[in-house]
Amino acid sequence: MATYYNLGRVFYQNFIGFLLFMICFLLPLSAQADNIKADPSLIKQLKQITSDRANIAYHSKTGYVRFMGTDLQNPIPTGLPSDAAPEDAARAFLSTYGKLFGLTNQKQELTVMREKTVDGGRSFVRFQQVHKGIPVLGGELNVQTNAGKNIVSANGKVLPGLAVD
Repeated sequence: MATYYNLGRVFYQNFIGFLLFMICFLLPLSAQADNIKADPSLIKQLKQITSDRANIAYHSKTGYVRFMGTDLQNPIPTGLPSDAAPEDAARAFLSTYGKLFGLTNQKQELTVMREKTVDGGRSFVRFQQVHKGIPVLGGELNVQTNAGKNIVSANGKVLPGLAVD
């Protein structure tokens, strides 16, 4: 009888531990929707210009966008000619949509770390977030353009609202 009692007690303790784990894990996920800080009008605009093909994911801690992407047939137009520099295309995109990621002034807050063009004319621009010229650890954004210098995806995170002297 004592063996069955001990097994029941072990099962009960493990079950309670499992429930506590699930509550701690699932509550932050459900609270994420309440934390979104992205401008709904810009999100709506993105959805419209990509024929509702834009996929958007939000950072659970900051509430800002951490990923946005679309398929190759519905890129986000930059309004620049196809011979424009990839950095110019990425910055044109971030001038309009950078605040979805938490940027206030992409010209001052981002420097180019790396730029790469691959077969087919697609380009990748990696930006480093800076604050008063000092790199922000972990603050990076990557922007991918197609051959026509329209945006296919952007991902990364920045630390919004820095106010450090």
